[in-house]
Amino acid sequence: MDPYVSDEERWEAVKRWWKENGTTIVTGLLVGLLLIVGWRAWTGYRQDKIENATLRYEQLLLGLSQKRTKKNIKEVEKASRSLIQDYLGSPYAVDGALLLAKLKVETGALKEAISQLRWVLKNTDEDSYKNHLARLRLARLLRDEGKLGEALATLKVDDQGTYAVYYQYVQGTIYERQKKCEQAQAAYKGSIKGLVTTGSAKDRPDEWINQQKFKQLIEHKLENVTNC
Repeated sequence: MDPYVSDEERWEAVKRWWKENGTTIVTGLLVGLLLIVGWRAWTGYRQDKIENATLRYEQLLLGLSQKRTKKNIKEVEKASRSLIQDYLGSPYAVDGALLLAKLKVETGALKEAISQLRWVLKNTDEDSYKNHLARLRLARLLRDEGKLGEALATLKVDDQGTYAVYYQYVQGTIYERQKKCEQAQAAYKGSIKGLVTTGSAKDRPDEWINQQKFKQLIEHKLENVTNC
């Protein structure tokens, strides 16, 4: 301010400025405060929800690891559906559907398992791990239900990525059921060719053993359709 202006004039200038700008400043401060409080409340809510979902998922896994009884089946199914319904749109809902499908397969309710796996396909990206997992499981169930054409159609995706080995293997089993031996052979051979061993018997013994077992399984399948 001008040093030659009197205190009274300064005070009058302050009052005029406040009259013109005070409401805007107060409103801005209140909005900012509300945004801070709202953001903290939202992040706290989200954190609580994530923690609750994690706890429910762990409880579900514990239930699945226990012996199957009528009570256990009922509890596991309830826990699975709770994850699907209460956390719709989250990865936990998809996990709940996958585990519910697993339970239905174990209890022989294949149609319900198929329904859950189809739901997973609709609620996950086509190139995601869970989508590929659900698709492969669904194709096997449709195959076992005798819906061979539908099973093959389920396996038709643009990008099979690192799961091509498994897609070809399942395709081979379906062609074998259809008595299309040449196509089954080609699928099995493609699966063996694409099976890349990662690690070694020394560095990753469990992984190496599993891969060798899978390779032997495919080779056995291939032998069965040689003279089909």
